[in-house]
Amino acid sequence: MSPRNILIPAALLFLAVFCSLASADGPAAKPDPTAIATEIAKQLGSPDAGQQQQGIAALRKFIQSDPSHAVPVLRTTGIAALMDGKRYDELDEICARAVEGVASETATLELLETARIQALLAGGKAEKALAHAKALYNISSMATTSDAMLRVAECLNFAHPDDFSLTERFRAQQKAGEAKPSGPVVRPAGTAANPDPSSVLGAIKIDPQEHHDAIAKMYGEDFTSLLAKGNLLLLSDRPHDAMGVFERAYGVATEAQIQAASEAVARAMKAEDATIGRANAWVQSIRPVAHSKP
Repeated sequence: MSPRNILIPAALLFLAVFCSLASADGPAAKPDPTAIATEIAKQLGSPDAGQQQQGIAALRKFIQSDPSHAVPVLRTTGIAALMDGKRYDELDEICARAVEGVASETATLELLETARIQALLAGGKAEKALAHAKALYNISSMATTSDAMLRVAECLNFAHPDDFSLTERFRAQQKAGEAKPSGPVVRPAGTAANPDPSSVLGAIKIDPQEHHDAIAKMYGEDFTSLLAKGNLLLLSDRPHDAMGVFERAYGVATEAQIQAASEAVARAMKAEDATIGRANAWVQSIRPVAHSKP
């Protein structure tokens, strides 16, 4: 028998054994996200620096592959562990990644931005913390805007320790901006009130490139996709663009989504004006009909 004739049966035998083993073991099981989350939480909470570093590396990968399961680990264990370990830059970077993975979850974005502010202040990066305080103001719900204002004031004090007048001006401008506008309250995009050129909040600059690539890849026109895109635009201090996106989200919102859609439009108004008066007035004006959208 020729060598070629010997090799063919051998190859067929190997294939048969491989197939029998594969059918016996079944396809490779997908990683259990709960088990991964538990292990990462254990590593992050370990007193051993090596274990902590492994947990940080695993959390980065987990956020990239499965943000919906990874962010709860960050919320319940990661933020506190990284702050306690003085890993401020790593916490800032991990939260930045997480934001893009859960961009439609506005309340979660507020938590992540707050964690970034805390890490940046602790790390001595007050100017960057101030920029994220403005981003938090932009993204925050109408109910939590007062908390965001306090964060802005806190960061102004850290960033400008020799000029507390900025904080007082900011508070005065926000107080004045609470007044209901004298004209009709309008919703469509591009109808922002004329912002005060001396606005303290308006003078704070946000890095527009941080979420640029993620925004550029967002093409969905369903409600959740539009909400996510609009939120990243607000975090990038692009409220006019966010308003246009939220307008489209409002147009496709179901009965169950209309409240979130209305709130999103109000948040864009607030960010456009750098005050809450017009946004509050609009929310009040549509409250009786907010649940009657066909």
